[in-house]
Amino acid sequence: MMRVRLYTVAFFIIALSSLGCSKFLETPVQNNVTVDDIFKDFEGARLTVVEMYNSLRGVNYYLRDMYLYADVTGGNIKFSRTSGAVLLQTYNFQNDAGSTDLRNLYTQAYKLIYSANNVLENIGRASNATVQQRNRLVADAYVFRALTHFDLVRIFAQPYTFSNNGAHPGIVLRLRNASVTEPIPDRNTVNEVYAAVLADLDSAIARYANSVNVYVSSSEKIFFSANYANALKARVNLYKEDNAAAVANASSVISNTQYALTTNANYVNSWRGTTNMTESIFEIDCSNIIGTGIGNFFNPFVPSNFNLQMAATTDITNLFQSGDVRGVNTLFTNPVNGFIYTRKYQGTADSINNIKLMRLSELYLTRAEAQVKQGNITAALADLNIIRLRANPSAVPFSSANVADVLAAILLERRRELCFEGHLFFDIARNKQNLVRTDCASPTCSFSFPNSNFASPIPIVN
Repeated sequence: MMRVRLYTVAFFIIALSSLGCSKFLETPVQNNVTVDDIFKDFEGARLTVVEMYNSLRGVNYYLRDMYLYADVTGGNIKFSRTSGAVLLQTYNFQNDAGSTDLRNLYTQAYKLIYSANNVLENIGRASNATVQQRNRLVADAYVFRALTHFDLVRIFAQPYTFSNNGAHPGIVLRLRNASVTEPIPDRNTVNEVYAAVLADLDSAIARYANSVNVYVSSSEKIFFSANYANALKARVNLYKEDNAAAVANASSVISNTQYALTTNANYVNSWRGTTNMTESIFEIDCSNIIGTGIGNFFNPFVPSNFNLQMAATTDITNLFQSGDVRGVNTLFTNPVNGFIYTRKYQGTADSINNIKLMRLSELYLTRAEAQVKQGNITAALADLNIIRLRANPSAVPFSSANVADVLAAILLERRRELCFEGHLFFDIARNKQNLVRTDCASPTCSFSFPNSNFASPIPIVN
């Protein structure tokens, strides 16, 4: 597989105030390189977007904090070491505005938003770019801005369903870059954030239709696309409980012959290394990362693995039936010092794996959940059983005429299929369920919905 060409393009430095919501995205400084210099031609604009892809795999974003957050809080992960554990305050629900656990994730996301806005605001300066080239960079920038705003509102605000039409406080929307003289904005409502996210994804999809590939790689799955934008729309609309839209978005990607569910026989091996899964819509490319990877937090077989700490709880391992390819005999390690670990991240060189941000399996389960919430039990069961039987062909197809029972089965299947991929806590919150963690060493293992703990406090940024 040809690897993405990486270039050293420093991000614009962002001055962040310590005042409440902070003055985000202020005057850029970049080693005396101006915006005019960066965007004077197509290559400067392209390299800015390449660096944005690189930042997705930062340790404070999807290489660790964002990807682990929902499993650490939701009950799939426990700590196998007692000192220096990352996200420990988050696990204990002890974050406050002064906590450092999620501060860097927060600032990293806004840096990406800042860079996306720079592309959107300055792409017209790249005089030698074709319309199709500009459209591709603009489309990607819209997806970056949508994804990061959505990630922020998922962590730092109560779920959309917390209030009528998402009218409660969300996060600060940044749809343009601000100057230091502008006042600190108020937090937008969750509804406003979701509307902006969906609008950005629609803008991206429209531009992908008249664009060309501008990257150097043998795989399109490590870059955004119209299919990923539609898949992300399905996720956003499911969280919003716009179930008809979620079904339509998911169906548009499921029907695309570019993707096919990974077979039962290939499922375990498909998690190893950097070869793209057949069912992946988007993966973060980690083929050229040296010495670190998401697997470092899970893999007990790396010599002197000082990062190792994220063990699987019995809450998750006990959910798999005999014969399930995702279960303890296949996709988890044997006990190591009393702990077992997921094998989803045991890849090349024992630690480097591409990070799966969107798979076809999720879309089947998204469509199933949205369908049953509309009362379409037959269609929901069909999608649910596609995933259940792929995992365990000998299993009896699930069947029920009760909406609540089918929904519970779908959410249970989401937990099995998507464990360690950053979903569980968000699924609990958006469905207004109580958090119950049994294999848990935290002072706060369980609480009922609603609860302030379903939204992490916005950090104070100095």
